[in-house]
Amino acid sequence: MGGDLRAAAWALAALIVATLSIFLAQRLHANGNGSQGGGRAAPTAGRAPSPTPSERPGCSASFTVAGAWPTGFQANVTVRSNGTTPIGGWTVTWTFPSDQTVMQLWNGHFTQTKSAVRVDSEGWNALATAKNTATFGFVGSGTAPPGVQNLTCTVSAASASSSPSRR
Repeated sequence: MGGDLRAAAWALAALIVATLSIFLAQRLHANGNGSQGGGRAAPTAGRAPSPTPSERPGCSASFTVAGAWPTGFQANVTVRSNGTTPIGGWTVTWTFPSDQTVMQLWNGHFTQTKSAVRVDSEGWNALATAKNTATFGFVGSGTAPPGVQNLTCTVSAASASSSPSRR
């Protein structure tokens, strides 16, 4: 009985953390602040160099476990824009090593098929400037993994083209 109560308390704590994270992210976005602390870059004299035709936008991702309890865990994934070319959207994929399941995710849209997970950026957290980062987090069920397999980040097709349309 005590173990069930303890697991329920941890699950409630994780839900509170997830809800607070969503609330804070929405407040920052509503106030015009992004994950980089907001503000605008100061104008510079002269013209910015144009990207070379061979330069392709790219991104990378890193996974960390923020907390764990007997029946679940909370994890964060940081997405980083590589190079000097901004990207408009990103997709992160990975494979869980065991029986983990994403229960709730914030700052992205996810799908999961068996152990394979895919997360797409929101419109507001696309990496619009070079070398920016975006973070999404989630609460998962199962044993917290020490890491994930096949963690990849790709630029969304809509942002890789020169078309102004978005998904």
